[in-house]
Amino acid sequence: MNPQEPLFESVSKTIQIINKKYGHLRINAGGCGIFARLMARALKSKGCDISFVLTFGNWNKHEADISNSGIHSNDFDLFMGTSWRHILLKANDFFIDSSGVYKSDTEYFTAETSCNDVRFSDEFQLSTLDHMLSKQNRWRWNNSFNRAYASPISKLITKHLEM
Repeated sequence: MNPQEPLFESVSKTIQIINKKYGHLRINAGGCGIFARLMARALKSKGCDISFVLTFGNWNKHEADISNSGIHSNDFDLFMGTSWRHILLKANDFFIDSSGVYKSDTEYFTAETSCNDVRFSDEFQLSTLDHMLSKQNRWRWNNSFNRAYASPISKLITKHLEM
């Protein structure tokens, strides 16, 4: 057995608990970045390597140029004007969002067939996500997610990932 599997099984169970209380669709409607950041902080404290990726649908030329440039940028402005739709946490080799834990990008895109996303961005770091979630960029997000849920979700993550 992969030594990481018990931790990521706990993450999966934690996500199920959070979804029962707050609803997966509610979290993913503008709260995916907040969820990714909260889970990242908990997993980083457990020694995981963390980064983040954006999902994209069918790319236009500008997006293809970004993807093919080989740039591994932590510059949020690089993604402006693109059609990114969702943020996932990458912890070690696992991809995580409020729908679950995935062992590969292929597993994610196969499971999430309704999202029509087809590619990931280059990985970026927590500082970029913090900038994306800052007050000055709040208007860029779908506002259906109630940010007041962040604190109780954080507490649930902390409680259920204690080992």
